[in-house]
Amino acid sequence: MKADLRDFTLCAADSANIALTVRAFNQALENCNFGDVLFFTHAAVEGPFRTVKIDKLTRQRYRHFRLKEVTTFIDTPFALFIEWDGYVTEPRAWDPKFREYDFIGAR
Repeated sequence: MKADLRDFTLCAADSANIALTVRAFNQALENCNFGDVLFFTHAAVEGPFRTVKIDKLTRQRYRHFRLKEVTTFIDTPFALFIEWDGYVTEPRAWDPKFREYDFIGAR
């Protein structure tokens, strides 16, 4: 059963592992329903998301983008960021109480 996360925008920002990030989107979308899906990248890429063109990301630019710039693109109350090596694999682990926190990360 898919987790109902229609009040979330699923996001990723990547310039280095694009094909693997597309794979992560596909995996996450197999497990959850989202309100919106955005891929921030410099590359021309197709997939189950809307592509938002940005300048190529460096490590420093990535941090700044995630903390300062990305909020202007998100219209849902919440955002879930994935990376090529970190994405939703077990939708039954979702707890609605997660909405009460500003940030939830890996242990």
